[in-house]
Amino acid sequence: MLASLLGLLVLTSLGIAQAQDSSATATRPGRLAVGAGIGLQGDTADGTAFAFNLNGDYYLTKNVAIGPLAQFGFTSDLTQFGLTAQVKYLLDLPQSPRLKPHAEAGIGFLVSDLHHRGTDSGYLLPLGLGVEYRLSPKVTLDTTLFFNFTDVHDNTFFVSWIAGAKIPF
Repeated sequence: MLASLLGLLVLTSLGIAQAQDSSATATRPGRLAVGAGIGLQGDTADGTAFAFNLNGDYYLTKNVAIGPLAQFGFTSDLTQFGLTAQVKYLLDLPQSPRLKPHAEAGIGFLVSDLHHRGTDSGYLLPLGLGVEYRLSPKVTLDTTLFFNFTDVHDNTFFVSWIAGAKIPF
């Protein structure tokens, strides 16, 4: 599934002219985009986990957004849920107006249930680097690598890689 999303992103970027259009250069302030993605979490308290996330971006300016990020991780022995408030900065590339690299940071909490060790909770500080690609005025593809700092189950760090889509309103 992830390979298919990345393949679609590459094929689409090769097949679409880089000319600016109103959907790619529209101002974003005051707009909301909601999204979901799937991927992997590595270095969790139980190794590599299947990951799922939900996110929302409310654009304060053309390049700055704030919003929630919910991260879920699952293995046969682990279930974890993290909720953070994120700040995201998107970089405009004049030569590729549909492509938006971004960096983000957040603060929140993580609840982790490791079946043989019980439930633990603590802080969660995700730092993310990624890229968005506006496929159409109604769909944006997104992939992000998160470096998550935490203190649950004696684990201080895990990585998440997520690929998904967003819909702006």
